[in-house]
Amino acid sequence: MKNITTGIDRLLQLVEERKKISAETAAKELNLGKDVIEEWAEILEQEKIVNLSFKFSKMHIEAKKITERTVFDSAKQISSQKEAFHRKIESTIKSIDNESAGFEEIRSEFEKIQGHIKDELETVRKEMKELEHFDALKKNIEKDIQTQKKDYELFTKAYDEEMKTFEKNYSSSIEKLKKEQDTLKKLQDSIVGLRSDKQEIEKIIKESLQRLKDVEKKADEQIVDMKQTEKTIDKLKKEIDGLSTNIKVSRAKNLKTLAKIVGEGRERITKDHENLLKNAQSKVTELKDYADAGEKIYKKFSDKFMKKIETGDLISEIEKEKNDLKDELIELDKKVQTFNALKGSVEVKDQFKEIEAKIFSYEEKRHKLSDKINKLLGMMK
Repeated sequence: MKNITTGIDRLLQLVEERKKISAETAAKELNLGKDVIEEWAEILEQEKIVNLSFKFSKMHIEAKKITERTVFDSAKQISSQKEAFHRKIESTIKSIDNESAGFEEIRSEFEKIQGHIKDELETVRKEMKELEHFDALKKNIEKDIQTQKKDYELFTKAYDEEMKTFEKNYSSSIEKLKKEQDTLKKLQDSIVGLRSDKQEIEKIIKESLQRLKDVEKKADEQIVDMKQTEKTIDKLKKEIDGLSTNIKVSRAKNLKTLAKIVGEGRERITKDHENLLKNAQSKVTELKDYADAGEKIYKKFSDKFMKKIETGDLISEIEKEKNDLKDELIELDKKVQTFNALKGSVEVKDQFKEIEAKIFSYEEKRHKLSDKINKLLGMMK
């Protein structure tokens, strides 16, 4: 650990260099307040590291000569403390070894068990792969069923659209036929009127031959027009009848074809759907059997595996903490043996406090390690 130089250390170093220095001069050279220097000097005097003297109310700090007796007493005290620390550290290490006496045996037994567990895990992995395969197969079957259902819906929609088109064309032809029939009726009504006029004219023919001739001429012209119109109407009627017949034949034919296609499609889709459902049910049953088997396998090994895995983690954790704690205690013991009796008493006391705090923390770690070992022993029963 790197030594940290404090203000009081700098003051002590300055006093040792000058042998004797006033508090005022020391404050200026260390760039500190005079009151602070005087306070530190009083602490050093209490620790019997320096001597203080006053001249004209000014404090002077003088380095204290280290006598052979002082060195001997300090060395004896530190040696005694070092020995106490050493015994405490050794005791802690022995306690760690005693408390973990059965640990090596447990670790060896666990390594053997791990070999058996690996074989069991491999068997479980294979069975889980089979379960995953059948699960994927089930999803594909469900996807095929959805595709067949969608195709059937599209086919039915197309058939409905085609039927609407046929019905629209048929309705349009019927409307045209009605219009032509209305025109024919109007012409027939007109002919009836002309014939009535002719009869009236014939009654008065003797009275007006010229008028009769004009009427006959007009009637003849109307008859010609009527005949032409009748021909046109007959032609249109024939065309309409032909169109109607064609529409009926085409509609019947298309309906028959569509009915056949729809029937075949429905029959095929129904059959495929039944087969898919039958296969799906078979696969679901098979998957359920595999799932039940997998659940039994999982139930059989889950608790055992989890317990072993937890045990393995705990063994590794205990092994690491045990080795780390022993290494730290050995390093601490080495540090204790390097204490120097000639160091300032303040520094030595600080180091002793630091060592005591570390030993206390290591004792706490040892107790926690002991609890984990007891937990491990309980898990292995």
